[in-house]
Parts: sequence; structure tokens; C-alpha cells
Amino acid sequence: MELARDKDVLVLTFPVDYWDYLGWKDTLGSSANSARQRAYANVRGDRKVFTPQMVVNGRASAIGSDRAAILNAVRDTSGDRELLSVPVSISEADGKIEVELAGSKDCESEVWLIAVTSERSVRIEGGENKDRTVNYTNVVRRMTRLGAWTGKAAHFTVSRADAVPGDADRYFVLVQKGSGSMPGTILGVHLASR
Repeated sequence: MELARDKDVLVLTFPVDYWDYLGWKDTLGSSANSARQRAYANVRGDRKVFTPQMVVNGRASAIGSDRAAILNAVRDTSGDRELLSVPVSISEADGKIEVELAGSKDCESEVWLIAVTSERSVRIEGGENKDRTVNYTNVVRRMTRLGAWTGKAAHFTVSRADAVPGDADRYFVLVQKGSGSMPGTILGVHLASR
């Protein structure tokens, strides 16, 4: 994916499972990812769920294969003063991941550790795309909720073994306004070094 190569852009892939009935089950798809996509649609109020769909900055939706629509969504959401306004730092020692958030204004949010596999290819074994290969970038392997964040300086600790499965090669910390069932603007993000 071209956008994933841009160092100023974080692209995460959340494979869904709602197409599994069409003759091939995506081995990376999950019902949690499908629920997350529906939650975004409910928050936006448009109830539009499709593939490939991109959610930009936690707010706008675009067809994932339409570069112009994606860039328009980036432009349309970039004026939000809350967007990426929260500094996040990560350290790791003795099998523990430590996350620090600076104080900010009051804000009901959640802090997530998102473990990803940087690249994964999957051969499609059935359905209309049989014998094709899907190449995934930053495919989400596990999301661990570190806790709620209300805007005050905070510290979170999680065991690396619990949060980062063996098939993940890196992780991100994401601070997102709202909740898992009502996701909103991305307030902060930090990539841990590999």
C-alpha cells in the first residue's frame, strides 16, 4: 500500500469476517474488527460499512482504493485541533511495556496498544477471487485496551507477552476519543521501535 510507505501516515489494516460466507474465510479476519467498523459507521451516523473501507483520523470514511477520496478525508479532518494533540511515550524493560501520557484538557478517551504484523500475504482459496493473493500492511493481530484516559497525566503498564502475540513484529499505542463502541478522533499515537 502506497500510503503505508509515507512516514507521516499510520496505516492499520483491520481484516473483517463478514464476507466469510462467500466461499473463503479470511484467516486474518475477525468479528472484533467487523464490530469496530460498524461502530465507526454508527458514530458517523451514515451506517456505511463496505470493503475496502478506510477510516481516516478516526472520523471520516473513504473507499480504500480511491486515493483522491482518502486524501480529501485527510484534508477534511486535519483541521481538528484535537487530532494528534496528545504526546505519548513508550518504554520497555523486563518484559513490561510502559506508556506515559502528558496532561491535557478533560477528554473522555481510551488508550490502546495495537500489535501488528508489518507485512503478510494470504492466498485466497475460494470465492470470486480464488487463487489471488492479498498483501496486507500493518495487519492488526491484537488490540489491548490499556485503560480509560480523562486528560490527566497517566501511566499504563502491560506485559509484552500479554499484548504482543508471536506473529506481531511491532506495536503502536493509540489514544482515541470516545470508547470502543463509540470511537472518535485519534488524539495521540506512538510507534514503538522494532
